[in-house]
Amino acid sequence: MSYVTTLAIIADRFDATAVVARALPDLRFKWPITSTRPYVDDAGRPTDVEGALRQKILLAWLLNQPMRLHRESRELIVRGSRIWGVFPPEGEHEADFAAAWWNLPDGIEEELEHRRSCILHTVASIQRHFLARYSSRDRQCKLGYDSSAACDPFQLGQMLKFLLSRDLLRLADYAPGREPHASRLLDLEDLLATLKQLPSYQVDKHHLNCGPRLRVDPIIDYVKAMLAANVVSLPLAEWKRRRSDVSWVAGGDAPPVFAFTRALASDQRLRYEGAMYADGMARRLFTAGEWDWTPEG
Repeated sequence: MSYVTTLAIIADRFDATAVVARALPDLRFKWPITSTRPYVDDAGRPTDVEGALRQKILLAWLLNQPMRLHRESRELIVRGSRIWGVFPPEGEHEADFAAAWWNLPDGIEEELEHRRSCILHTVASIQRHFLARYSSRDRQCKLGYDSSAACDPFQLGQMLKFLLSRDLLRLADYAPGREPHASRLLDLEDLLATLKQLPSYQVDKHHLNCGPRLRVDPIIDYVKAMLAANVVSLPLAEWKRRRSDVSWVAGGDAPPVFAFTRALASDQRLRYEGAMYADGMARRLFTAGEWDWTPEG
C-alpha cells in the first residue's frame, strides 16, 4: 500500500495522477480491507492500522476515487486519530508522523478533525443535559402523589456511577496541570453503544418509568441514524469545487440551538439511508451550538 501511495504522491508533484489512476487496474492493485484492530496494541505500542487508513484516504483523494474517500474519511472520523487533540501522542516523535498521509492535504486533515470534534460535542451534550436535569431543583420524578424526593438523587447517582465506570466522565479537582480526558481514540459507534447501556434501576417498584434510560434511548437512536448520513463523510467533487458550502467550519453566523422534539424522533424519513433530508438534519444536529434534548419536558 505504501508503495502505491508514494507513487501517487510523486505523480501529484508532476501533475501525472491521472496516468497512475489509469495504470492501477493493470498493476492488479487491491485496496486493503479496513482493519478492525485498534490503533494501539495491548502493550501500548502503535499499530499500522491508522497509517494504512490514512494512506487510503490520501490515495483516494489524489487518484480521484470519490466512493473510497467517502468510506475511508468516515472511518477516520468515527475512529479518531492519535495525532488529533491538544496534547501530542505520548512516547512518539515528530519523525514518526513525517509521511504525507499524517497531514492530509487541501484542508482535509483540519476538516475531518473538526467534524469529529462536532460529533463528540453533540454526544457529550446528551449526558451533560441529563446530569443537569437530575441535579437541578426541578423534580424529574413526576408520578403525582407517588413522586418521591429521593428518586432524582438516586437516578443522578446511578448515572454518575455508570459514566465513571465506563470512563466517560471524570471528576477533577481544581489542582493546576490536570490533563483532560483524551478522546482522540474514542470510537464514536462504541460510545453510542455504551450510552445505550445506561441502567434503568428504580428507587422502588412504583418508579418503573423514572430515570433517564427511557428518555436517552430515542436520542441515541437518532444520533446513530444521523452518524450514518452521507454528510458525515467528505465528498470529493464538492470539496474540490465548492468547499465553503460543504465545510462544517462555522461561518459568521452564530451556531443554532438544536431542539429534539417528539415529532423529530418519530420522523419516518430518517429511516432511509442516504436521504437528502437526513443529510440536512445531520448537519444541523452536529454543527449546533447548543442542544435541548427535552424541549417538551
